[in-house]
Amino acid sequence: LSSFIVQASFSWQLEIDPGLKIYGNKEKLTSVFQNLIENSIKYGAENIIITIQARSAGDKLLIGIQDNGPGVDNAHLPFIFNKFYRASSGNAEVKGFGLGLYYVARIILAHGGHIEAINKNGLGFFIQLPVKD
Repeated sequence: LSSFIVQASFSWQLEIDPGLKIYGNKEKLTSVFQNLIENSIKYGAENIIITIQARSAGDKLLIGIQDNGPGVDNAHLPFIFNKFYRASSGNAEVKGFGLGLYYVARIILAHGGHIEAINKNGLGFFIQLPVKD
């Protein structure tokens, strides 16, 4: 997280269960978290706060990345993981091709997991990954 501070001013809160481990492709999962955090920074308001939570629940690992930004119009939420989909933003300078969240969803799916986005005092991404036996 500290590497992002060079790019923008934001703060974060971590709520991660001690001893928690993720089993998967380190490079791909790192790109998932980088993409979600970068989106929070790009589309968030000033003084963005990003909360990252992770805990195990039975046979699932639950990860939440939540920001306090403006969120996404609810009409766009069902489509944001679609290839080339770009929700309109009040910030016309934000560049992209609509591939980031598509790849995020594909990587999570390849790990046997699920991801969803919900507006709740900002935009939250909630990931479920299977726990390794």
